[in-house]
Amino acid sequence: MAVVSALACLAVLSANGLTASAQQKPVDACAEISCPSGMACYEGACFPTSFGDETPDDPCADVSCPADMACYEGGCFLSMDEPSESSDDPCAGVTCPSSMVCYEGGCFESIDAPADASCPQGSVASNGACKPSTKRQTDPCADVLCPAGEACYEGGCFPTTIKEATTPPLVYVGRTQSFTTPPLVYAGRTHQSFTTPPLTYVGTTQPDTPTPAPAGGLEIIALPTGRRTSRYLAIDDATLARDETLRLTYSGLPEKPARIVLFYMGGEAPRFGGRFYLPVKTTSGVYEREGHSLAPFTGPYKACIGFDPDIPANASSPDAYADCVDFTMAGTGSRDAQPALSLSVPEPKAGKRFTVNWSGFPPVNAMINLIDTRTGKSISRVYSSSKPAGEWDVIVREPGTYEFQIYFEGEALRARMPLEVTK
Repeated sequence: MAVVSALACLAVLSANGLTASAQQKPVDACAEISCPSGMACYEGACFPTSFGDETPDDPCADVSCPADMACYEGGCFLSMDEPSESSDDPCAGVTCPSSMVCYEGGCFESIDAPADASCPQGSVASNGACKPSTKRQTDPCADVLCPAGEACYEGGCFPTTIKEATTPPLVYVGRTQSFTTPPLVYAGRTHQSFTTPPLTYVGTTQPDTPTPAPAGGLEIIALPTGRRTSRYLAIDDATLARDETLRLTYSGLPEKPARIVLFYMGGEAPRFGGRFYLPVKTTSGVYEREGHSLAPFTGPYKACIGFDPDIPANASSPDAYADCVDFTMAGTGSRDAQPALSLSVPEPKAGKRFTVNWSGFPPVNAMINLIDTRTGKSISRVYSSSKPAGEWDVIVREPGTYEFQIYFEGEALRARMPLEVTK
């Protein structure tokens, strides 16, 4: 009888419509509920206080249901309206489709009973029709084949009124590439339409990793662009030049003391880059700071937020904070810089002097570094002295593969070009 009762509840719940998201649990859901004799209120709904000899002592004793659901016969169901006192018929008020009949409060496909009163497995003959059996089975849908548009539940076929609901593809734009997730598809049984909430990517992005330099040409390292958001934080542009203003928006914060900390992530370990304390019980606002007032490092940063007493006073790693968002710091005036390098000879020879012409540099003391790719060591370098263009005489003693690297203030690599030196 417990199975049929659960089916009855499920059918009535389906008739009333399922909600797509849980509601918050009220302080006292039974405060204004008056139940008839023999019933008691639980989670805002009336339920029988006894069910006869077949009912277990308390099937809900160890069952914990979500806030908008109540336990019945050991299962969790959405809370129902108070049942009517005028009828004990579980099918009273239940309207089934023309091809189905009501039994114990649930709608089931009507199958006329054959002359010998034999019915399919999982059902019994009753009043000239085959109705679900109340005998518990291991898998009531094991031998049930439902027609197209219907699905089996507890041995009965029910219409799947929503066959498919598809969300738009999610697009994440990262620092070095973009990728699109496939659409999310819900295929199941419900009696009303639903909308999924907006989906947001919350996490960290990979540091800028330059791709291999093109043969014989200057590769300019692209800066990340676009708005970056996380659970609590948002930044309008993923790149900030040192002559610009950092504008960090925070929202949805819990009413706890909070602090925002900036970390430079371009070294072997995170480096502290700034700190800002929020007023108590501040839930939203904007943190602004001039780029020149931050740590003198260019490259990848993290802006993180944490709440007391959840984090140590001097936490030195972004992992200790509740939420972080990534951005990149660029040199002064270098956001749109387009540097260029050219050589005075097409094939430099070992031990022979040649000239490097450079142009398109921003108004900072930029550096051109020539390194040996075999050892990673610098063999020569020159500084621009904030000039937009200039010349540099170079002598490479040994033949081999080298690389020019350009830095516009700080440690962030902004351009590079391979160099082959022959005998």
